[in-house]
Parts: sequence; structure tokens; C-alpha cells
Amino acid sequence: MSKVADMRLYGLLEPRGIKATPLAMKLTFGTEQEKQEAIEKAILNVPLWKELYDRFGTELPETNFWVQLQKITGVDHLEAQKYAETVRKAYLEDISHLRRVEQRGGTMPSSEIYTQPSIQTINIQAGAFRQTIPFTREGIELAKGFLDLLKSQLTEKEEKE
Repeated sequence: MSKVADMRLYGLLEPRGIKATPLAMKLTFGTEQEKQEAIEKAILNVPLWKELYDRFGTELPETNFWVQLQKITGVDHLEAQKYAETVRKAYLEDISHLRRVEQRGGTMPSSEIYTQPSIQTINIQAGAFRQTIPFTREGIELAKGFLDLLKSQLTEKEEKE
């Protein structure tokens, strides 16, 4: 049953019964591009993988990873230490299948551009604030608007202090 539960977690089986999802069908019968997109979606359907990817991208901390794992999952420190290396290896194995190219730069707020075979998005992050938008002219204008808003809020905060 563990494999069935895992397939549901990745979004490859419907919640009830043993029926393949549209994602599984694309992964199995799609074009090469659809297959790659399905792999990426399946990997990021796993909530822990999505959270780790949002925080660290493709590189996990090499030392004291268990501390981050504990913060994310809420498990006690002994359990986090016990499973940290297993989680780390499994995550890095799965994430190696992503073709995304990550570009980082600047200081907070940061923006990251992920290049997929056919879809590009911009992920803007400032502290707990995260926004993903399409990498188009309109998306860039929207991102600029978000950054301007964050800048004005920071300026307002500094003026109050």
C-alpha cells in the first residue's frame, strides 16, 4: 500500500481507487516536453519537496539540515536528526529530474527565474511573501509593481522608525 500512497502523493493516482490521473497519463503517453513538465509537477506535488525547493532550490544545506527539517515538519529534534539524511538523499534524487535553471541575484526581495521547456515563471520572495507569475511582458510589469509596492512599504516602515 505504501507505493499506492506514494503515487497519490505525487499526483499520479486519483484519491480513491486505482485510476491514473491526467498527470500520470501525460507522464506515460505525452510528448517529451509534456513528460518533462509532468515529472516536474509530480515532484513538486510532494508538499515537503515543494517547501524544500521553495526554500533551497536544488542545493540543501550540508550541515545541520535536520534543523531546517525540524522547522518545516514540526517533528522533534531526535526524529529530524534520525531522518535528515534519508530525506536529503531522497529529495536530491527526485529534484535531479528537474530541468529548471535557477538564477539568483540581488538582496531581499529576491527574484528567481525558473526556465522550463515551455513555461517560464518569475518567483518573487520577500520574507514570508511569495508570488509566482508568468515570465511575459505583462508578468514582468506585474513583478515590477510588486517590487515597487514592497519598496514603498519598506520606505514607509523606515519613515515611521
